[in-house]
Amino acid sequence: MQRIEAGKLLLPFDGSQRSLETVRHLSAMKPFQRQKVVLFHVFNSVPECYWDLAKEPKSLKTVVHVRAWEREQRKTIDATISKARRILIQAGFDEASVKVSIQNRKKGIARDIVKEAHNGYAAIIIRRRGAGAIRSMVLGSVATKLIEGITFAPLLIMGQQKATGKILIAMDFSDGAMRALDFVAGHFGNYDYDVHLLHVIRGNGEITSTHPHLTTTQDCLNMALDTIKNVFNEARKRLVAKGFSNNQISEEIRTGVFSRAAAIVKVAKEENFDTIVVGRKGVSRPRSFAIGRVSNKAIHMGRRLSVWVIN
Repeated sequence: MQRIEAGKLLLPFDGSQRSLETVRHLSAMKPFQRQKVVLFHVFNSVPECYWDLAKEPKSLKTVVHVRAWEREQRKTIDATISKARRILIQAGFDEASVKVSIQNRKKGIARDIVKEAHNGYAAIIIRRRGAGAIRSMVLGSVATKLIEGITFAPLLIMGQQKATGKILIAMDFSDGAMRALDFVAGHFGNYDYDVHLLHVIRGNGEITSTHPHLTTTQDCLNMALDTIKNVFNEARKRLVAKGFSNNQISEEIRTGVFSRAAAIVKVAKEENFDTIVVGRKGVSRPRSFAIGRVSNKAIHMGRRLSVWVIN
């Protein structure tokens, strides 16, 4: 088992405007300003085998152009990542705690990031789309691969929604949901953040002929309501123990919905939450799947919202 270094965050940085926005988003979150941050860039250098062309007189001019292009690319990323570092330091991060790491691409951008993420980070912070992404895509290809590949650490997917100081935690009866709550409690206690505990139940106690698989009997509904109240009580105790006041914590149970993920996102949008926090897997997700169905849908439906997936 890898050793997790407390307070060490990995922020993959591709040099795009979106990655700078991710840095700005992080810089505005005071609870993270006490942490170490590694700005990590995978540089697409020209493969070594390409330089064999220099041995061919006819290819020499092409090689010169390629070398110049690579130098300019490296110069650009050096300048942009230095700018990102300054943003964090000017916001209040300790200068010695903000590191830059640039490495040449080895196996692929996503796989290289996953390998780096194994080096004991408390959380990995990414954006939905990077440089060159198709605007209609909800997630870029690298982000999608990271969601599937980083199953061993919290993955904080930052959205475009401006910070409101309001966090929604999707709660069920799983250990994953309680770990999600503990992550928020451990980082945001004693700060001016409001936390909303939301539990969603499909069906309202009635059996319908149109969607029988999406309904819940009244007995099952009553049992679920009693159980989640106990979960809420335990969650509130943990939040208060970490510095939240009772008036910073609210609770809600929604029933009669067809999609739990849609209901979670709807509440977040209606009540102006900027961040949704979910466990990687819920109570019904098979162990063979990397991410739970509700968590996966919340990521894709949330769009402008930040969605944090806690392992």
